[in-house]
Amino acid sequence: MPKPAKTLLGSTKVLPPTPPAIEQPQAPAPKRDHHGDRTMPPPVSFSLSELADDAFLSQREIAAILRVAVSTVECWRRRRHALRWISLPGGAVRYYVRDLRQFLASGKKRKPKPKDSSPPATYEAARQPEVARKPRPQRRAGRADAAELQQETT
Repeated sequence: MPKPAKTLLGSTKVLPPTPPAIEQPQAPAPKRDHHGDRTMPPPVSFSLSELADDAFLSQREIAAILRVAVSTVECWRRRRHALRWISLPGGAVRYYVRDLRQFLASGKKRKPKPKDSSPPATYEAARQPEVARKPRPQRRAGRADAAELQQETT
């Protein structure tokens, strides 16, 4: 006996049978990059001297002018670098051209890492100190040793 066709509730219209769903393989989601933009942008196509002092520059433009990676500029901002910035509503970060000029004119060098006055660690100094242990008890003489001791004493 043939299977009855599906009908809409309260209708005499017959719906065509639905084809079975074919499962499409899902592509894996790309891994999230937690390190920001590590690329160095290409050199800028404008002249810094032609810009007005109150013009804004983005992080990418600052990185292109200074020839550093964009993530470096982001790190500077987190570490309270001398290059001043402002945050616009919505979270966008911008730099004034006058602040960039002031930073470049200051000629501030990077802070050198503090030198450690202690001598370099040697292998012996790096080793963990040995823990004081109880002295091992003397081994008792075995039967063969006891027999030898008796022969020596006699």
